[in-house]
Order: sequence, then C-alpha cells, then structure tokens
Amino acid sequence: MIYWVFHIFLLALLATLFYKKFHSDLSLLVFTGALLLKLAAGLTVGWIFYFYYGYGDTIMFFEESSRIARLPFHEYISSLLTPSTYSNSSEPRVHFFTKILSFFTLVSGGSYWISSLYLSFISFCSAWYFVITIKKILPSLTKPVIICLLFIPTIIFWSSGILKDTLAFSSLAFLVGVSIKKHHGQKLNFVEWLIALLCCFLLFKVKHYLLITFLLFIGTLIFMNFISKSELKYRVIAFVVLVLSITATQFIHPYLKFNRLALTIYENNQAINGKTDIEDKLNIVVESPEFTDILTEVPSAIQIGLFRPGIFDHTSIWGLLHRIENSILAFLFVISIIFFFKHKPTIDTPLMVGAFVTILILATMLSLSAPNFGTLVRYKNAFLPFFFLICSILPYRYFTSKWQV
Repeated sequence: MIYWVFHIFLLALLATLFYKKFHSDLSLLVFTGALLLKLAAGLTVGWIFYFYYGYGDTIMFFEESSRIARLPFHEYISSLLTPSTYSNSSEPRVHFFTKILSFFTLVSGGSYWISSLYLSFISFCSAWYFVITIKKILPSLTKPVIICLLFIPTIIFWSSGILKDTLAFSSLAFLVGVSIKKHHGQKLNFVEWLIALLCCFLLFKVKHYLLITFLLFIGTLIFMNFISKSELKYRVIAFVVLVLSITATQFIHPYLKFNRLALTIYENNQAINGKTDIEDKLNIVVESPEFTDILTEVPSAIQIGLFRPGIFDHTSIWGLLHRIENSILAFLFVISIIFFFKHKPTIDTPLMVGAFVTILILATMLSLSAPNFGTLVRYKNAFLPFFFLICSILPYRYFTSKWQV
C-alpha cells in the first residue's frame, strides 16, 4: 500500500508541474480527464491480458523486467549497460524495452500496475505536447487535435501501459510535434533537441520501421518546402534532401534495405498468414519475394491499412471499437475529399503531402507484412491519430465555418 500512496502522490505532483509548464490556456478539466483516461487505459491493457487472455506480450515484458530488476545491483547495472543486439539476445528490441521497464519495476516494488501508470503518463505527456504545439501554431484546430490525440478510445488503449507501442507512440508524437513546430519557423530549445534525439534513438531500438517512416516524413516535408521555390538552387536542395533522407533509411535495419525489402515482406506475410486463424486473416497473400507479386496486393493493402477492420468485418468483441472508429474515419475521409475539390480551401500543402505520403507508405507496408486484424490494429495505431486529424480538419472547418487555418 505504501508504494501506491507514494507513487500516486508522485504522479499527481509530476502532472501538476507538467500542466503548469504546458497548459497554454487549455482547461484543467480537459487535461485531467485525458490523463485519467490514459492511466485507466494502461491498467485496462493489463487487466485484459492478465484476466481475460491469461497471456500476452505485456505479461512477458513485465516478467522479464522483473527478472532483471531482481539482479544484484552490480549485475543489474551491467545488464543495463550491455548492448541489446542479436549477439546477446534473440529479440534485441524486447531486451532493450524490458531494460527500460526494469527501472519502473524496480522503483515500484515489483508492481505491474504502478509501472504501467508511469509508461502511460509518459505517453500522455508526449501526446499533450503535440496538442499544445498544434494549438499554438494552428489555434483553429485545437478541438480536433484534442479529440484525435487524447480521446479516441483505441488510440488511447494501444498507446498506454506496458507495451513497446507505448514507447514508440510517445517518441513519434513528440518528433512529429517538434517537426511541425520547426516547419512553422519556431525555434526549438536545447531540451527539445535533446528529447528529439532520444526519441530517434528509442525508435531505432524499439520500432525501427517508424524511424524510417519519420525520416521519409522529414525528407518529403523539406522537399515540398523547397521544390515550390522558383530559384534553381532551392530545387536542387529539395532533391538532395529527399535523396539523403531515403538513403538514410538504408542504415536503420538490414532487413529493410532495398535489396532485401521484398524478401522481408514475403517472409513476414507468410509467417503471420501461417499462424492466423481464417477469420482473422486480411486476405493479403504475397506469393513470392518479387516486387511484381507484392505490387498486385498494394491496392488491397492500402484500403485495409487505412480503413479496416470496418463495421461489416467480423472481429472479437474487443474489435468493435476499431470497426466503429474505422467506419467514422472512412466517412471523414470521403467528405474531406468532397470538400477539398468543391471548396478548394487553403491548406498547408507541404505538411499535408508529407504526412499523407508517409501514412500511405506505413499503412501499405503494415498490411502487407502483418496480414492479421489483431496485429494490424495494434501497429497502425502509430499513424492513426495523425490520419484521423488530417481527415477531421476540413469537416471541422466546414461545419464550424472556419475555413481559414
């Protein structure tokens, strides 16, 4: 009980300090409500996997982190300093994540639930930072960004608790936030630069494909900013930056290099299809490690990656929220397209193109590599809040008569 009292007090103190620093005139009620939902979501993740399924990654992560935390102090420090690579672990990303988790396991007295609260709090802080950033730059979009980042149920769920996705979401949300801030000509302070570098490192270690996606986003954003300028030197810079960002992706992971990419997609597709029950399959089957076979599945992969499972798909009871949300998302997407061509509103073209291109790439690759509803809904949560936001902007501006950004 003493651990609970202490850590609840500490979290409340940290939340109070964070709100005082980053409130930007947003209501304390919004902050508190969103934070409590986030913390509850993390606990719900644990409850579902412990008491409904009885197994799952979150349980395995915690048990491994507990083993590390129980080591004698000198062995514990040595374990933390040991690189998480294939030379000393069959699953280096899991090894790295459980070492981070072991700190929270240690200070919480071996409590899964308290450790979960801390990871959820970190994720909330990152999402709140993104919300505050958009509010300051584009105040007319405050309500949509609050809803999309803080109050959509499955987005909250899959970015909370003891999951690698929680850490990945936290890193990506912060990186996108500072990128938009920089894109709009605002300076980043030293702490923001430092945290951004840390987030890149965390993505590299935990979800390398998201770091690749982020590099493509930055490259596309800079390319779009410079290619629109009339002088030749700016257009040259645009292409140089784009080439450099694409080249940089080739140093992230050996299995995601161009000469290995088709085989990686094929192997993942075959492995997950082979382990998936018929009712959970996405009907995306890559027949061979050739790009020609992969390309035939791309149209289906785009539609599935962006909008499924939909309301007419058959899923478990836990998938009902995903089906409802994806149906709403598809509706918002359609009317956004209609509003765009009918009213031709002013938009931030470089940012929209950069965001949509990378979301499209990520949605396609995830569907091809993880043709399973359960896996897909978890992985696509990395881009879902941003896609929801993009699809909400024009409908919100139209129905509130706020066509100006």
